[in-house]
Amino acid sequence: MKALVGRFGWPTIALCCVGLVALAGLTWWLGPSVLALSHGARIGRTFYIPSQSMLPTLEVNDRLAPLRFRATELRRGVVVVFKTQGEIRAARIAAIGGDTIEMQNGVVAINGKVADQRLVGIGPSFDGTASRMLEESFPGEQGSHRILDIEPGLFDSVAAVRVDAGKLFLLGDNRDRAADSRVSLQEMGVEQVRVGDVLGIVDSVYWSPTRSKIGRPIDDWDQRGVQ
Repeated sequence: MKALVGRFGWPTIALCCVGLVALAGLTWWLGPSVLALSHGARIGRTFYIPSQSMLPTLEVNDRLAPLRFRATELRRGVVVVFKTQGEIRAARIAAIGGDTIEMQNGVVAINGKVADQRLVGIGPSFDGTASRMLEESFPGEQGSHRILDIEPGLFDSVAAVRVDAGKLFLLGDNRDRAADSRVSLQEMGVEQVRVGDVLGIVDSVYWSPTRSKIGRPIDDWDQRGVQ
């Protein structure tokens, strides 16, 4: 049986080339997002970041697909998505049930141990005021994260408080622009958050205006190419 040899004209070849280029571009554009969504056990819901309270870690319009979790995985330094007063928010765990937490001039202390902080650069400006970018590590945290410090603020100092059993004390990474556990519900804060109100753990973003973040661990700044 003879094999038939087909001939293709230049229009067909050109069309195939355009298709291959488009496919390659689509793979380059969506590949990291697909990998981020397929890694780990996700809760089946997605969220986006509408505010600047978690800068520099999470920026406005970042898209999240949080991980399912066990209660033992809710440790200091972990970023979570949670519900409060009909809203969904994201923040970082600073202290867990049984911990005593306080802040003096923006420096966190947990059970009498002071968090490590060091200046690593200049962050974005807010209302004409430049922020400082700090690397921070809570006592007992596995690793470190980055925060922004803009100016002396009302909630830079917080009297020592013991976290209730089954609750979490959460902080925004943009400390001077975050209504977190330092702030009362009446002032649009969240106070201490029940473990049962946590929806999932944020390990990465599946979409971001900053492409280098997509699919990367949220606190892996070396992988982002940012010093």
